[in-house]
Amino acid sequence: MEVIISVFVLSTGIIGVFAVINSSMIYSLNASNQQIAVMLAQEGIELTRNIRDNNWAKRKFEMEESGSSSISSFDNFPSGDSNNCRIDKNSIDMNNSKCSNGVNHKKLSLDGNNFYIHGGSPFTKFSRKIEVDFDDSEDTVIITSVVIWNRNGNDFPSIADCNVVNKCVFNKATLTKWGEEL
Repeated sequence: MEVIISVFVLSTGIIGVFAVINSSMIYSLNASNQQIAVMLAQEGIELTRNIRDNNWAKRKFEMEESGSSSISSFDNFPSGDSNNCRIDKNSIDMNNSKCSNGVNHKKLSLDGNNFYIHGGSPFTKFSRKIEVDFDDSEDTVIITSVVIWNRNGNDFPSIADCNVVNKCVFNKATLTKWGEEL
């Protein structure tokens, strides 16, 4: 009888330890996915800011060389508001060919150097879209970078419903035409 009780107590303890290890691994994986998604959302903002900054640098160079420039800080941005833009390290612009109001493929894949890009294969569990909202005077742009993971299709929730429980994160930034005569 003592042996049976000992085996029961020991097996219950081992099952408990395995349950703790399993839940710990699940929490660790979820935290890792959340951290990657946060970084991808921030990367979307930084890549967009980089386009604006490169336009500003080109404008400044042309102004110094010829005294005039036709370049604006928001060149290569979509014309008008758009909520389906794609951008990655290979993009040099976010013109209308990369932004549309239709369904756009937003799944990210890893390239040979482990950078997340649009296109290619195999796809990862992450999808990203960039929302571009011009103010009325078009002197300011609000950029929202939204990343989802482990979700089917391109079903991005609204920003109000974007949270970790829904496997969605976002980051917002306001870009201005700094350095330009407005």
